Amino acid sequence: MTIATNLQQPQWTEEEDEVLRFNYRYGNTKNVSDLIYQLRGHRRTNAGIYGRATTLRITNLRKIEWSKREEEKLSKLLSRLPLDDIAKKLHRTKSAITAKAGKLNIPIADNREGWYTQKETAEILGVQTYKIRAWVKSNELKATKHNGLVIHIEEIDLKEFILCHLSQLTGRNVDLFQVVNIIVGENK
Repeated sequence: MTIATNLQQPQWTEEEDEVLRFNYRYGNTKNVSDLIYQLRGHRRTNAGIYGRATTLRITNLRKIEWSKREEEKLSKLLSRLPLDDIAKKLHRTKSAITAKAGKLNIPIADNREGWYTQKETAEILGVQTYKIRAWVKSNELKATKHNGLVIHIEEIDLKEFILCHLSQLTGRNVDLFQVVNIIVGENK
């Protein structure tokens, strides 16, 4: 039995192109996928939308200026969150965040020394984030919550966890370079 694997999206219609043109003209590019879904009943990916906008030569590559409020928010967030999370919160790219932090003379590398997010910890230990949450919940791994959401794992607590749970980490895709640096105390 053969299963058809045609994963191509339907061809773009003139109606979809018009929705795309209108929204790009007025800078409303975030809701294009939802608008097309309401119109046609199928989703378009962000990459597909951008690709079509490029084909139609309507991409808006102009710089979006930073407001004073965004700059203040950026300087507060840089001390608490990783770049990925900041980019999502401010609806900017990581490179835009890095560039703006440089212009504001806010160092990125030293912005939150001594602690890790649960995602970073999971990547270092070669586990999924749900495993980190389970270890935190069972008090095997010490962590603190900031703003009720973001879990911070202090480097000293991560070091203690690694040294006490080496057998649980055996055979995992552990970031050995990071683990050694944490144990030796030369990280970040």
